[in-house]
Amino acid sequence: MGVINEPDSCAGRVAAIGMFDGVHLGHRYLLEHVAAEARSRSMRSAAVTFAAHPASVVDPERVIPMLCSRSESCRRLLDGAVDDVVMLEFTEQTRRMTSREFMTMLRRDYGVRVLVIGFNHRFGSDREHGFDDYCRFGAEAGVEIVGAAEFPGLDVSSSLIRELLAAGEVGAAADRLGSPYSIEGTVGLGRQIGRTIGFPTANVEPSDRSLIIPGGGVYAALVEDLSHRPGEMVKAMVNIGSCPTVNSDSAVRTIEAHLLGYEGDLYGHRLRVDFVGRMRSEKPFDSLESLRGQLSADASLASEILSGR
Repeated sequence: MGVINEPDSCAGRVAAIGMFDGVHLGHRYLLEHVAAEARSRSMRSAAVTFAAHPASVVDPERVIPMLCSRSESCRRLLDGAVDDVVMLEFTEQTRRMTSREFMTMLRRDYGVRVLVIGFNHRFGSDREHGFDDYCRFGAEAGVEIVGAAEFPGLDVSSSLIRELLAAGEVGAAADRLGSPYSIEGTVGLGRQIGRTIGFPTANVEPSDRSLIIPGGGVYAALVEDLSHRPGEMVKAMVNIGSCPTVNSDSAVRTIEAHLLGYEGDLYGHRLRVDFVGRMRSEKPFDSLESLRGQLSADASLASEILSGR
């Protein structure tokens, strides 16, 4: 059925609740339980999520950078994880709902008959309640509660992945996401300094400003030209930061990608950048010639890191 934006109780559903930001390995482990429970009951599996992070209502001053767009989250959830995504608006009314009221709404409006609750998960305005309370409230609402075991692998959560990305630890983030962290954007006009020293770069302007940008530094990455060469991944080195050697304004942060062995004009193209590994911190050089030497070393290291990909 896909994404459900309006009440739809025509089918019985087994569901889990969450933002599912990034749809990381912990989310997928939970949703495997949901799918298994749904198959055993001949029901549909579903992820109940929200169009915007609840923090935007609970604490409007707090901005939480996301790991992927809502549309991308839905795509990942529907790509083999669950049958349906129930997309709810998180409003003041939603915020005030107790867990019992929330389950009653899910049963009435979306046919949720079984709710799979992950390890240490809490929901509803009465968040102090635990699993036994949810079982009791669920019985009153006509919703069976099933507990899911804790993910047995790495410590994983969306907040931890954000911390890793902010620190530039893109490899550790990928280990928890199940794939490299990526950003999509359109190539705009940059300073055009790179082309004068043999390393032309594409200035990638992110399409979704709500996404987290990895911490400053130089990365090995894979780049896909979504506009003209979809499906083809090109090895690249990417600088995130202020380019201190050629830029006096340290407040300006850019994403500059040099595609290894690529020749051609990328202006206006839509690119996806997959961050594979961090090579070094950003640093100033006393001349463009010194910068050129470092970029040559970076290109060699990026090729080594990306070998076989």
